[in-house]
Amino acid sequence: MLAACSGASPPAPSAPASASAAHGIAWQSQVLDGDVYAAPLVVNGRVIVVTQHAGVYAFDAATGRPQWQASLGTPVQAASLPCGDVAPEVGVLSRPVADAAHGLLYVVAFLAPAHHELFILELGGGRIREHRAVDAPSDSPIVEQQRGALALSHGYVYVPYGGLFGDCGSYHGWVV
Repeated sequence: MLAACSGASPPAPSAPASASAAHGIAWQSQVLDGDVYAAPLVVNGRVIVVTQHAGVYAFDAATGRPQWQASLGTPVQAASLPCGDVAPEVGVLSRPVADAAHGLLYVVAFLAPAHHELFILELGGGRIREHRAVDAPSDSPIVEQQRGALALSHGYVYVPYGGLFGDCGSYHGWVV
């Protein structure tokens, strides 16, 4: 069974024909380059999946066939962080957000040596249109973790931050 969490209630897509009557596995993929911590995003007939290796993947929602893949850069190695519960690398921890009307996908990656970047990708083919720094306004971005889902409203992308698991370092919650 497919599900989406968008804050809206559009008509639900029909389940793929391969889904069993007991809501079993419709499809699965082995092509991912890293661990998946974020919930997938379902938009425009695609399932968007992000990985800790800073990979972004689009799959056909009905068949599971890969449609495109994008690499956002070199993720931070967990061993370089003062604490945390994600290993061996920290790339994209949060659920991306899509602007379906404009065909855009917004993703934040934690990239080496230790900075957060917002990427804008085309939903149709995964091409990176632009990217920019979005670190929280703190003295120590290495202890600010971008884990909460991104949000989009009136053309603005909201990026939430908190601390690393273990509460190490001097961090503060932020929304950028």
